[in-house]
Amino acid sequence: MHCVLAIAMLLSFVASGQEDTTSIRSITVEQAQALAHGQDLLNLSGLTTLSEEAANALANHKKLLSLGGVTELSGVAENALRRNGKLPSK
Repeated sequence: MHCVLAIAMLLSFVASGQEDTTSIRSITVEQAQALAHGQDLLNLSGLTTLSEEAANALANHKKLLSLGGVTELSGVAENALRRNGKLPSK
């Protein structure tokens, strides 16, 4: 039930056109998928970790993606973001 409520709140947030996503502290795969289809600049600097599955979903975001607060990223998640141009090449 909590997951459904969180997704509904996030979809409402995205649909309302609000752009301040910096307060998001954690993200599910479903939320990442919803956000990946939104804004020009997706600023998720409030995240400190990102699961591999959520990274794969966010890698599909077509515009700018900011993950400046992420301090933990697995190799698989890093590769997904790098492969889709969301991280600079090594």
